[in-house]
Order: sequence, then structure tokens, then C-alpha cells
Amino acid sequence: MDIRYLELVEILSTQGFFLRNGVCPEIDQRHESWKFELDYGSNVWVKFEKSHSVFAGIEREASALFQLQGIASVPEIIASGSLKDSTPYLVTKDFPSNEMNSSDETTFQSVSDSLHQFSLCKIDIQEIPGTDHLFSLKPNIPMIISSIMETESLFSLREMINFIDTGTIMDEPSVLIHGSFTPNNVLISNDKGVCLIDLEAIRYGPLSFDIATMAGAMIEDGEIGAATEWINIATEGLSKRGYVNKINGWLIIRLLNRAVNGVVSSAERKFYENYFNAH
Repeated sequence: MDIRYLELVEILSTQGFFLRNGVCPEIDQRHESWKFELDYGSNVWVKFEKSHSVFAGIEREASALFQLQGIASVPEIIASGSLKDSTPYLVTKDFPSNEMNSSDETTFQSVSDSLHQFSLCKIDIQEIPGTDHLFSLKPNIPMIISSIMETESLFSLREMINFIDTGTIMDEPSVLIHGSFTPNNVLISNDKGVCLIDLEAIRYGPLSFDIATMAGAMIEDGEIGAATEWINIATEGLSKRGYVNKINGWLIIRLLNRAVNGVVSSAERKFYENYFNAH
């Protein structure tokens, strides 16, 4: 461990938390997370920010967690702040669970309910600058779609192009959304309890964005059946609560962004062709 961890151990010990046996199972370009035992047997997660991109917002996440305690399915926050070198850190209580890898209806229903509960919360959070870049693709949408699908006969798909191009995708009310709602960021306990983690991209926006993000991640992982089941359950949840369903539009935008980056697989292409022909 480097000086940062020794400093954090000292900070937390003054608050009555004594860390031991740290392991680092997660490192990415934005942050690294360490799992520690406390002296009385419980576990905590310690997250350090590694970069200062707009999506590396540990301070944003900490602010959101403080406001969401007790009203949303999020981790219990223990401490947050900055080290002497200005590195932001966040300490949360471990939620005994597994990542969301089950495609059963009960699990998806619990996740959908938790997401809707989350969306109803009202907190003060700064907008993330520069996040409207998704719409910079609009002039090239027909050409990109054609190259992805390699066909001109998808009437439903052309309808979606017009749907995005006219801006009607933004008609959906703005609510609190996770911003990076993927299976990796949803924990499920043995009794189907749900915990939403990694809230660095939390913001206000259309709920269909989160739903489509989850579905898109499943599709990209080859979990086609799970993605279809999730879309069905989440769509029903939108309808029950009177939300506008814009999932299809966000799926297209996600597909466009992957296409621009050259990462659309043949399995994804086949799924989208079948999906939009059926919808």
C-alpha cells in the first residue's frame, strides 16, 4: 500500500473505523476500489479517484449518497473527503450480494422497482458538462444505420431514425437517473434485495435512458434473452407509472455510438434487425 492508504487508515481510525486486510479487485481508468475488513468483522469499500474526467465524479457520488440514504437502494456511506494530495475518496459499507447476472423475472422486477423508486428521489446534484454529445451524430444517422444493418427495408428502423432526428426522444420528463445503469452496477442479495452502486454519472434525465443502458449492456454481452425480458418488464413498469416509453430511441443512440467506435458485433446487428422489425 502507498502513502494514500496509510493516510486514509489514519483518517478513519479517528472516526472509530479500523481497516485491515485490504484487497483491490477493481481498477479502471477512472477509479480504483479496495475492499477492507473492519476490526469488528464487517466489510467496507474504499474508492479512490484516479482521473478528473467529467465521469470520474467521486465527489458527485458522495454528495448523492449522503442525500439518498434511507430513501433509495444505495450503499450506506461511511466517510468521504480528499487526501492531502487532493485525491477524492469514498468509503461505503459492503452490501453482501452478487452482481446482477440472473435473468429471472423476480430479479428483474425487483431491479425495475428499485430503479423507479430511485427516479422519484429529489436531490441537489450538478449537471455533468458536455453530455449532449450523443446528438452530434444526427446528420449522419441514416448513413450509419444503413451501414450497420446492411439493408434498406427496415421500416420500423427508419421510423426510429426520424424519431431521433426530430428530437422527440427528449419529450420524456427529466427524473433522477443512475447514468451508468449496467448489470455490473446493480447488486442483488440472496433475498432479491437490490443495491445500486457506482453513482459517479448520476444526473437528471429520461428514465428510458437507464433502462436502455441496461438492455444495451446485456445485448453487447450476448445475453439476448435477458435483454428481451428486461425490456418487457421495464416497459411495463414505465406504463404503470405513466412514463413515456422512449427505450427504443435510446437503444438506437447506443447502437450508433458503438457503430462510430467500430465495436458492433454480428450478434448485436442480428438482434437489432430482429428487434426493430418486430417493434
